[in-house]
Amino acid sequence: MDIIQLLDNEGIPYWTSGKNVSKGWVNIQCPFCSDRSNHLGIRKRDLRVHCWQCKGHSLRELIVELVGNTHADKTLRALRPSSSEDGVSHNSPPSDVAASPRRRVWLPREATKYFPEIHKNYLKNRGFNPRTVIRKYQLRACYKIGKYKFRIIIPIFLSGKLVCFTSRGIIEGMDGTKYMDASPEECLITTNNLVYNYDNLQEGSDAIHVEGPIDVWKLGDGAISFMGLNYSMNQIKLIMKKKIHKYFILLDPDTAGNRAIRRLAREVAPLVGEVHIVKLKIAEDPGALTITQGEQLKSIINFQEGRR
Repeated sequence: MDIIQLLDNEGIPYWTSGKNVSKGWVNIQCPFCSDRSNHLGIRKRDLRVHCWQCKGHSLRELIVELVGNTHADKTLRALRPSSSEDGVSHNSPPSDVAASPRRRVWLPREATKYFPEIHKNYLKNRGFNPRTVIRKYQLRACYKIGKYKFRIIIPIFLSGKLVCFTSRGIIEGMDGTKYMDASPEECLITTNNLVYNYDNLQEGSDAIHVEGPIDVWKLGDGAISFMGLNYSMNQIKLIMKKKIHKYFILLDPDTAGNRAIRRLAREVAPLVGEVHIVKLKIAEDPGALTITQGEQLKSIINFQEGRR
């Protein structure tokens, strides 16, 4: 695979001629600086990377930005220089290729750090600063191709390790489902055995239980989700390990949500200090809150982060 094939696979716009492009180079918008054009170039014959605004970068740094840290090693092993004249691939891999990693979860091949405008607009319309939420939760975007096209990929971590992922569609009604979880073959632990945002919940602190990842993003650290209304005993055991003081339940206020609230409250009551059911008055559901309203809600219920 050469650099052109990589950029095509990732859905990243590039230029091989025209403004800012030297012969034998391919240019993209630089992900390292406030580039509004196409100032970052990759020389095809040796994969040298240089931005005409913020100067030199290593090939590894660029690949991590384009495909994410999870896919970087695999991509570097597959990437080959090509002749700027005839496009013939060479056999030697880049010099900064690392050794083969141990078994891990790979995010979808088409998932990239590059967020098309349609993905960024979806986040803006939901009340998020795209740059902030993408960075904090290590989100990825799938554009026009693949099983997860027009979706935001949401990694799920346990003890700092990527173990699974889910995805949120950005076009309502496109394929009939808002969230699409990774298949068992794509993950180390399935979503029904995990708690989303678990690593950002401190032991001995309070917790706010919400329905989905977007609800979590509105409330931040201390907010967790089972990624749906149903749950498994493995998820309950994870909750027990955190020794939570106050467990606030804030699910969507529909019929199914109300039943789930009562069932969950009974399940976790013996495992935490206190259980509190929170009813929203300022929005239809947690996902409709603004970030400011989410912060205000935590203040109103006297939510405490950190060990008591």
